Amino acid sequence: MTLDVGAAARRALEATRGALFRPLRVATWLKLGVIFFFASFVDPAFGGGGFSRPRAPRAPHGAFPWPHPPEAAWLVFAAAFAFVALAVFGLALAWVGCRASMMAYRAVARRDADEALGAFREVGRPADALFRSYAVVWLASAALLVPLATFAAWTALGLHASGASDETVLRALVPHAVVASAVLGAGMVASFFVRAFVAPILFHLGCTAREAWRRTFALVRTSFGDVAVFVLARVALAFVVGVASTIVTFGTCCVGGLPIVHQTLLAPLLWFERAFTLEVITPDVAATLR
Repeated sequence: MTLDVGAAARRALEATRGALFRPLRVATWLKLGVIFFFASFVDPAFGGGGFSRPRAPRAPHGAFPWPHPPEAAWLVFAAAFAFVALAVFGLALAWVGCRASMMAYRAVARRDADEALGAFREVGRPADALFRSYAVVWLASAALLVPLATFAAWTALGLHASGASDETVLRALVPHAVVASAVLGAGMVASFFVRAFVAPILFHLGCTAREAWRRTFALVRTSFGDVAVFVLARVALAFVVGVASTIVTFGTCCVGGLPIVHQTLLAPLLWFERAFTLEVITPDVAATLR
């Protein structure tokens, strides 16, 4: 099986021109901005607007604020509660994001930008399967990271209680940081494959998440070279979107970084990204994978 990435990019560019610029309608771009904003809950690499976070002040050398045992117990309890609350909230946002992502795919597939805000119920089956795909990746990562973080905190507190210096504690935490980085990297790669391969297969076929993953692996096995070219093209596109996002945000004194406004200004790139994906992973490609 051959994936013609170059031809797909040309078709996606023409589809973007036809949908957003022939004619150019501000109301249509605003509709897309709303959908792309909600889709950014699960697809932050493409058009997730926001504000910069102030840097926390650094403690002076040798003055790391280590908690005492009673404080440490409360901190552990507070951290566990915050983690559970954030996880529930994050999963709720992800569910909404998956619906919005499939609604965006539907509008792109029909080449009708005005369809973006419709079909909330119609995309329910592929959106729910997409949500399960993301949830498995995230929960698997959390299942590895939470015990690792707990063990790292236990190690750090134990070394501090024994009188070890801050430098010694930090050196002891290096292996934990390396393993955590590897887990996070694997989770990012898996999430990328969900966005680039599993999502369009789910949209075309309406199959289960497991079936979409099976077909993704089949595509990698049978067309590894073309898949590699597609992945590199997606990475390059992400870089372009990142540069455009920075220009839009800071070139407008952060006004362009506001939610929805940001995605509206980036609508052509965000539309092209999804059109490109659907032109590479076509219904025929998805259906013939075994």
